[in-house]
Amino acid sequence: MQGCGKGKAESPFNLIQPGKTLLHYSEFELIDDFNSGFAKNKQGREWKIVKDSKPQTALAANTEDSLNPFGGSVKIICRDGQVADCEIQNHFGHLDMSQAKYLVGRIKDNNRHLFNGSIYFGLTDAYGRQSEVKLNRMYLHADQERPGGWSSIQIPLNEFKGLQFDYLSDFNIKIESERTDPQELIFDDFAFFGPKNVYVLSSGDNLKKFPPAPVRHNRAERLKKETNDERFLKQIAKDTWQFFDDAVDKKTELVVDHVRLGRTKGIGDYTSPTNIAFYWLACVAAYDLDFISKKDALGRIERSLKIVDKLERWDGKYFYNYYHTATLQVTRHYVSSVDLAWLAASLAVLRQAFPGAFDQTIDRLLKQIDFSIFYDESIGHLRLGFDEDQATFSPYHYGLLISEARLMSYVAIAKGDLPKTHWARINRTLPAEWNWQTQTPQGREKELFGISYFGGYYTYKGQKLLPSWGGSLFEVLSPALLLNSKELSRDSFWLNNQRTVEAHIDYALNEKKYPVWGLAPAAIPNGKQWLYREYGLKAVAAKGYMEEGVIAPYASILALEVKPDAVIKNLRAMLEKFPDIYGPYGFYDAVDVTRNRVTEQYLALDEGMILVALTNHLKNGSIRNRFRRDPIGKNGEMLLTEEHFFN
Repeated sequence: MQGCGKGKAESPFNLIQPGKTLLHYSEFELIDDFNSGFAKNKQGREWKIVKDSKPQTALAANTEDSLNPFGGSVKIICRDGQVADCEIQNHFGHLDMSQAKYLVGRIKDNNRHLFNGSIYFGLTDAYGRQSEVKLNRMYLHADQERPGGWSSIQIPLNEFKGLQFDYLSDFNIKIESERTDPQELIFDDFAFFGPKNVYVLSSGDNLKKFPPAPVRHNRAERLKKETNDERFLKQIAKDTWQFFDDAVDKKTELVVDHVRLGRTKGIGDYTSPTNIAFYWLACVAAYDLDFISKKDALGRIERSLKIVDKLERWDGKYFYNYYHTATLQVTRHYVSSVDLAWLAASLAVLRQAFPGAFDQTIDRLLKQIDFSIFYDESIGHLRLGFDEDQATFSPYHYGLLISEARLMSYVAIAKGDLPKTHWARINRTLPAEWNWQTQTPQGREKELFGISYFGGYYTYKGQKLLPSWGGSLFEVLSPALLLNSKELSRDSFWLNNQRTVEAHIDYALNEKKYPVWGLAPAAIPNGKQWLYREYGLKAVAAKGYMEEGVIAPYASILALEVKPDAVIKNLRAMLEKFPDIYGPYGFYDAVDVTRNRVTEQYLALDEGMILVALTNHLKNGSIRNRFRRDPIGKNGEMLLTEEHFFN
């Protein structure tokens, strides 16, 4: 292990400016820089010693960083005078590096020179195929520009034979020591290296169309010139549909979770039952709006449905909450009850949109999903889900009627999985004795389906309303995409939806003096990454999410049914005040109005809600009406008609 190769290409690490790390450069997809220790990599996965012929090998954090005065590295120690043969492994899930050119890293020179033995680097793909390369002079670059005595490792990926680089899963370091005295090796900054935006380029080549660059101003300016409200909304719908046309895996027809554009690009190449549900609903919406033909819609849904029917499930029935869109492998063995509800509801819509086309598959899938397994009879509420790895149901429940989970309760009762008394046992407000809630509820005892319950309510500036947990428009309005509140529950949900939207408008425009309104969970920037945070209006919430001036366009569009004029005015104001809010797939996910900062990201869930809400508005409730025609929709109507919230 003496010396370094000469006459080779410049080291990729020469790109790194003083004070910067690999995370600042899109040419690198980081495995680990060990700046936070060595226990876990940047994907939160642990480093493990998976093989040790003489169990004397140890991993230790090292305070010296190969690039900067701050940070750290990892030390591999072969101790106690034993000849060692060990292997260290790191699992990074499902990583697409098809456009990367090199595996790179850093190694401390003085330790390397003294080391007597061999070092191998290995990669494994999602299909279990492995390939390793022995480190030699050809793959080493002496660092002439940085003090500290480090060399760069640079191994062409084509040296790793027989792998599917679209689906890498593991990185290994194997050490064969040939000495009986203790030895140490110090490594740092393992990564894949390629062209700029290497991760996005790699993931993007799996999609039907590669996500375009963000388009500033011109789209917003074009839309602002459209004075006809119907054409204005239809153009938004058309741009939004483009997300579902582009951001779909070309082989599996599964929509990705999100696409992040702008300065820090990214693709969330995983999906969920809710994302799948909204892809199906989007196909129906695109057909209704004449964006695609019936034949096209049927083909997309058929291909997707066949793939979904093959997905691994808990107990062979219940879909997990996350699947890799290309490999179809489960990325977490957790079952979300409310996500299953959106899937079931969308299947009911498909059954009515295209009668006879998919009935056999739909009927079987709906029969398999039995929501009674999530029901806690002791309190009459549905659990959040089931964690298969822990072999336990979630200890938490959906306890308030005003939440996105009321669609699940509706579907579960209409399918016959739960008795209708479950609906009466869901809290209208939290119990009055829970003095930590935002206000003490008023109300009286009532009876529904033979069950006595507290018909409580809150008030906002004299208006009675039922609270949600966090006070977001998502909790209040998303079920109304499919549930017909306007015709069936004018004295309950319809009225509550109106009053909650009015409260949101009043708070944002009058109290906070924001130029636009729409508080709901949304994506926000977080360095080169992003966060999904919950936002809401505490005055209409039992507990209350935070409120930091982050406005989500989808939240406003959800209110089209109850306040169409106010919504259109709000959308036009967004375009006027924040022209960067509109991109290639319509409205971006959020804008921080206090900092004039747009989150240039599209989430499948939020895009789906936008498209369904617009279609319902433009086509007289076409998506909602199909759900109502289905047996599931019909069987649950008494849940909407039998109650008056505020009498």
